[in-house]
Amino acid sequence: LFPSIQMIGFMFGSILGGIISDKYGRRKVILFSMTLVSASMLVMGLAPTVLMLQIGVFSYGFSIITRAVTAMVILNELLSNDKRRTFGILVSVFCGLGGCVLSVVAYCIPNWRWMTLAIAITCTAHLPLYYCFIRDTFGWLIQNKRIKSAEKLYKEVVRVNNINLDEALLSDLKLGTKPDDDESNDVTKVENFTYIDFVTVPFLRKRILLLSFMWFSMNMGFYGLSFNTPNLGGNRFVNAFISSVVEIPAQFLCFVLVKKIGCRMGFISTAGACSVCVLLTPFLQSTNQIAGVVCAMLGKFFISAPFTILYLVTGDLFPTMLRTQSYGACSFIGRVAAIIVPYVLYLGKTVHPYLPYIVIGTVTFISAIAALLLPETTGINLPDTLEDAKQQDSHMKCCQPKKKK
Repeated sequence: LFPSIQMIGFMFGSILGGIISDKYGRRKVILFSMTLVSASMLVMGLAPTVLMLQIGVFSYGFSIITRAVTAMVILNELLSNDKRRTFGILVSVFCGLGGCVLSVVAYCIPNWRWMTLAIAITCTAHLPLYYCFIRDTFGWLIQNKRIKSAEKLYKEVVRVNNINLDEALLSDLKLGTKPDDDESNDVTKVENFTYIDFVTVPFLRKRILLLSFMWFSMNMGFYGLSFNTPNLGGNRFVNAFISSVVEIPAQFLCFVLVKKIGCRMGFISTAGACSVCVLLTPFLQSTNQIAGVVCAMLGKFFISAPFTILYLVTGDLFPTMLRTQSYGACSFIGRVAAIIVPYVLYLGKTVHPYLPYIVIGTVTFISAIAALLLPETTGINLPDTLEDAKQQDSHMKCCQPKKKK
């Protein structure tokens, strides 16, 4: 019940967080969501009733996914083309490390209340860092006509990094607004984009449908293999630790593949390898338990890479004013899969033990094929407008020839 409640929180956070972030700014959403994460953990640890615990779990799910998608958007908008892939993958490495630490903490603090409170205190302790260092991104400020805030942010960057002020850039910024403009009025001049645009604009509709299915399949594979870890036999803490450890080298594989063959082919190769491992697991497990565990962990290894790639490319395919909403819409569909996963695993106990693996492996394989219909985004600037996003369709070839220097 509680995992399903958390996933429902993920769903609402994905949808509402995307709208709020694109409309009111990245910084406000990050600060609100991180504060709510800490408060939710405290509520769960101190909950006197089941109802309060359920509220805490829902609130935690809502806030943690809102923070995750907004943080990924900030990362994409802050960094240049050659840096955002590297740092995006590095974030996933730390997620794997966090899973390893959590396994150790759970082993050392077996009482779930004390463990939850320990995590809540840790989250609360570093909240001041977010308030001190998180800023709205330059791209979001420009697209929302927040010219004065963009100018202020630019001057702060110049001061902190001790670099020369670009007067030409400042002049270009000032041309976008009159000196006596009220910044609050600027927002009303901005064209508003909503989830409806994903349906009414043909090329956006195609992309959101393909990406939603890919998120659905990756969530089903990732959470299916994660939730099934206790059923593999052996010590559950050790299995959980290994399940998190394999995510770390998977990110290095992801880094190499993205550099060598691009995000799209990297996704196709790793998702395809994952589907093979998942389909083989039940057959190996019936003959040798260790071989079955190894194959399942290889599946978790391979599913981690395309999951990371999805986080990297989803925002690349949509303009600035729809970027967080694209993450929200895809994440919403992905959480539907996460809610369904326990019931898919239950089919293994009631219908046939091989059935969950067949379902997860097949869906993962189809998603690898679906990726062929999306453009390659490696080395391409983030699109600011709908026109910029549409021009990406020229990068539909599987292998792009290298440009001569």
